[in-house]
Amino acid sequence: MIKDLINLVVSILSIVCFLVVIYMILLKLTGHSPTLDEITVALSVGIGIMVINIFYTTGKFSSSIEHIQEDIKELKLDLKEFKKETSSKFEKINKDLTIIKTKLFS
Repeated sequence: MIKDLINLVVSILSIVCFLVVIYMILLKLTGHSPTLDEITVALSVGIGIMVINIFYTTGKFSSSIEHIQEDIKELKLDLKEFKKETSSKFEKINKDLTIIKTKLFS
């Protein structure tokens, strides 16, 4: 719920930043020369782009972490099965070797 609220707030802030950019472009095209406002627009565009970039990369990152966790679980299961299989094979080999030793040295 908090994540959804944060996403909503960030989306609204991004939209506001882009509306400010559009407003400043319209002012510039109509012959107005806002100098302080141009700085504000540049900062708004920079912040908007950074926020969108951060949310895009963290979204990909969190989904890739989920896939990595699933892969790790599968690897754990595979390793457990492999350990069981190899331990049973080694037990058989050990029994066979003891039988061979007893027959050779008796």
